Amino acid sequence: MTSSGTLRDSPPIARVWNVRAHARSYGRRPRRIFLGCLAAVLLTAMFAAPSAAQFTVSITPPPLNQLKVADLWRLQVINGGRSPFSVYFAGTITEERDGLVADGTSAIVTVRPGVNMFVGSRVEPVDIGYGAPKYERALTRTGGAPSGVYQICVQAIEAESGRILGEDCITHEVSLLSPPILISPAEGDVVHTALPTFLFTPASGGRIARVRSQIRIAELYRRQSSFQAIASNPPVFQGFVTGTAFQYPASARKFQEGTYVWQVTAIDPETGSQLAQSEVGIFRWEPYQLVLVPVELQKVPGIPNSITNELLAPCSGEMGIPVEKDVIETSDSPRRLQIRNLSPVG
Repeated sequence: MTSSGTLRDSPPIARVWNVRAHARSYGRRPRRIFLGCLAAVLLTAMFAAPSAAQFTVSITPPPLNQLKVADLWRLQVINGGRSPFSVYFAGTITEERDGLVADGTSAIVTVRPGVNMFVGSRVEPVDIGYGAPKYERALTRTGGAPSGVYQICVQAIEAESGRILGEDCITHEVSLLSPPILISPAEGDVVHTALPTFLFTPASGGRIARVRSQIRIAELYRRQSSFQAIASNPPVFQGFVTGTAFQYPASARKFQEGTYVWQVTAIDPETGSQLAQSEVGIFRWEPYQLVLVPVELQKVPGIPNSITNELLAPCSGEMGIPVEKDVIETSDSPRRLQIRNLSPVG
């Protein structure tokens, strides 16, 4: 072996080992380069942008039978990454028959890691456009959409790159009804009968075929508004009624002298939710009082000088209608006692 120590001068066994060692050494270099590049790509993907599973957008459903443009921005956004993102929201509202109702984009906002809740005031200023004129009138003048089946869709878009980070769509139905109208007792009526009849018109319109009517009656106390009384006072009576004429049941709590409020509510029979409410009516309940009115009269021959039990017979029991009864006595000072009517106290 020469002093140069080359592979050619090495012993045969040593030459074989050195060849294998050099081969292994050169073979590892591409593998290490590949693994290093792969790790760099994975780290870049992890920290560059969230995946679909890491960034989610959920629309908060609007209240029952209500839909406003501001409902586009009632959102829950979850950023599962470690860094905040600057995004804006793009939303559309469409109706199943009429198509586009409204669309809009929000201002750029920051979505921080974790759960983020958004409402209209947090994403202003917003840019809104409208579809059919009837929806623009409804949404801008009354603040709400008319009856219909709507689809609401929202996308979260990264402001810098324009990439869609998350999106969501929901279906929402609006079924508006004309509320019931109270007819009798009318506002300020005085009721005397023990079992009065309540009359009202049914709720109408909307998209629900069957609607149940619920009546609520409560006493009105001093310094209360009618709305406070119907909402907070324990009901004298509350229940579902059939038709639009309801006679107060004999089994219910008896009316006492005082002022009362009543209201009719349209109920969805399937969900039990309230669809529409009438205004709150006010009436006063007072009992009947018997009034005896003496009247001067000519003496009538042949009539006994007595007042019998017949005078009081028509006045026993419940007094539902006025009655009249004449009784004549034949004395030297003839007088006729007449129950002219049954009228309320005071």
